[in-house]
Amino acid sequence: MGSSGFRNHVRDRVLLFFAQAEKVYTNGYFRVKMLALVLLGINALVYQLKFYPAMAEWDLSESVPRGAQVVAVTSLAFWMIVIACGRLMAYEL
Repeated sequence: MGSSGFRNHVRDRVLLFFAQAEKVYTNGYFRVKMLALVLLGINALVYQLKFYPAMAEWDLSESVPRGAQVVAVTSLAFWMIVIACGRLMAYEL
């Protein structure tokens, strides 16, 4: 997808938000989705700062560090929340 695809996606979502800003912003699912996206960003930052620099050492160990596993499971859980809230928002607008 690359950075241009990401920029296009963000631009489209911002335009969709402004088309129905009041209805979307007052939607509880939207707020939970945005919170989950912020937490996903924090989760990714934790991974990048704490676990990614030592990733080469994982080849020498028997398993992936427990903290990296927790970050991965947390990421999957937050993405499921984002997807579910995105789908449920349509029924509340």
